[in-house]
Amino acid sequence: MKLDVTTVSGAKGGSVEVPDELFGIVPNLAVLHQVVTAQVLEVDVERKRISLSLKALMARPEEPKPAEEPPPEPQRRKKGPLKGGTGSSAPTGLFGNPSDYR
Repeated sequence: MKLDVTTVSGAKGGSVEVPDELFGIVPNLAVLHQVVTAQVLEVDVERKRISLSLKALMARPEEPKPAEEPPPEPQRRKKGPLKGGTGSSAPTGLFGNPSDYR
């Protein structure tokens, strides 16, 4: 079976002969309408494998535009001391039984 080879730019790059044992099958109607375009990365004749890439032919996303000015620093709502801790100045643990840390 002979297949056409297309370059990355879309021009015809030639053709390749593939064995009928691998590609000469009765088409599956459920898959017949699914067209896949892939780039051949490697052909390993010894292991009888073809490496394909679907991502290689996808358009790259646009680079994010840099922000014109940095976002403002977050401001605390309350100006007083923070709440939490054990309420004492003794060095005790914050988790578990406080008597274990004395």
